[in-house]
Amino acid sequence: MKWITVVFSAASGLLLYMNYAAHRAVVKQEQILIHELPESFTGKTIFFISDIHRRKISKSLSRQIAEKADIIIIGGDLREKGVPFSRTDYNLRLLKKEVPMLFVWGNHDMQERSLELKSLLTVHQIEILDGDIFTWKVHNSKLCIAGLNETTGGADSRWMNAEILVSHYPSTAVEAAEHAEAYFMLTGHSHGGQIRFGPWGIRPPGGWKQAGRLTYLVSCGYGTTLLPLRFGARAEAHFITLVSAEK
Repeated sequence: MKWITVVFSAASGLLLYMNYAAHRAVVKQEQILIHELPESFTGKTIFFISDIHRRKISKSLSRQIAEKADIIIIGGDLREKGVPFSRTDYNLRLLKKEVPMLFVWGNHDMQERSLELKSLLTVHQIEILDGDIFTWKVHNSKLCIAGLNETTGGADSRWMNAEILVSHYPSTAVEAAEHAEAYFMLTGHSHGGQIRFGPWGIRPPGGWKQAGRLTYLVSCGYGTTLLPLRFGARAEAHFITLVSAEK
């Protein structure tokens, strides 16, 4: 019976670690080299976070956003079914700073009380991109940021010339790559598999990827769904600094 005790102890330890990992997050400091980047945008930093789900934003992360972010982008699944709106409001208050803030819809955002979520985003003066364009202006220069949903992956004159693309769904990047001239794209949704053992996981690992000429990020996300467990796919958020490739 000793081996049963050993197996039980090991399994319990693994579950405790996976729960611990689900409530931690690495905040990645990343740079992306861009050709023909307007000089005004050199050194500007995007804060990108996706798949918050049931988690609460930490106050330490909120402080980092205040110090570093020039624009904030939420890549969908801000909440999920059953999450009290008081928690969503709390998270938005910690995320919101005196910089532009954008949001694209995730699949979980649409499952319950989406109209209330839309109203809450409006109260916080957050721009909802649903196949739309936001013009990010710095001095006399501008970059166009397009928010794509599941149905706007093909050619669309509204976003084909946008410099930055955002979608909850990585699959949209593959579709958009045929037409996009964007510098890069930001996505989430997959959680990097959430629980993976080396190369094995329910979904592909997160990270920077390439589809044709389009470079895109698949974030592992900040929260979890179904079970508050992670292994081999750390929770994360991103500070992405724009750097001119000509310098």
